[in-house]
Amino acid sequence: MTIATHSGATTLVLDACDPATCAQAATDDSTIFVCTNPPYTDWAAQWPPLFDAAIAVASATGTRIVVMGDLYPYESPTGAMSKPSPETTTEAKGLIRRAGWAKISTAHDAGTSAPSRCALATTSLGIRLSATQNEIQ
Repeated sequence: MTIATHSGATTLVLDACDPATCAQAATDDSTIFVCTNPPYTDWAAQWPPLFDAAIAVASATGTRIVVMGDLYPYESPTGAMSKPSPETTTEAKGLIRRAGWAKISTAHDAGTSAPSRCALATTSLGIRLSATQNEIQ
């Protein structure tokens, strides 16, 4: 897990599925970058608690969250991709990532995850939802 503050970023080795441990490392001046990637064989077991922990920490501490994504939820698009591109996957890894993104978006929309601070970002597509550059910096 990487915790970024106005004074810099620190990479920490901790259980990213444990909200209490993560909350100790985070402050209201932090941004949590969730850019881990469990082994593919462990996605079904490890991604859901990672997303849940990030949401819990943001809600409890006021930190910002940036979740780095991938293309799995989109399966095989037939044209250019953009923010409203449909997430049409039926493949297991894509369904897991899509569900996690939905959790983050739902928490943001409901205001349960540090209102207006929760972002879902995919580096591979350059998509950033519900965040401005100033919120992330």
